[in-house]
Amino acid sequence: MKSSTDPQTKRLVATIEKMKWWDACDSWGKASRAHKDIKRAELLRAFLTSDNTLTGFDMGHAGDRSVAIGMTECGVWAALGKPTSVNQTETASGSSAQYVYREKNVYVYVHQVSRSNNRVVRSIQH
Repeated sequence: MKSSTDPQTKRLVATIEKMKWWDACDSWGKASRAHKDIKRAELLRAFLTSDNTLTGFDMGHAGDRSVAIGMTECGVWAALGKPTSVNQTETASGSSAQYVYREKNVYVYVHQVSRSNNRVVRSIQH
């Protein structure tokens, strides 16, 4: 997408590259469900899947706004949006987080995957 000569595409790519991963994930989820800005959704998906921040498994759940064990934290943000609060934990074996969605009464726990920057859903509390 970076090699595109279309000015609109170049602007979108530049905007997406400046985004924090969580904003890109949330934006992709909203754009993919809205079916309005297909180009933006495609560029966000390409950006997020290029380094496995977003996986095919995640994409299967984002459309119906569900979460499942094994999703990446990006997939959680794409499916449920920004959490009400985030509780971080650092241990000798890595980092983890609790994503709290108060209005949905859902708590999602993600843990560091070895040799990766991605954290993956290990448990969900309803």
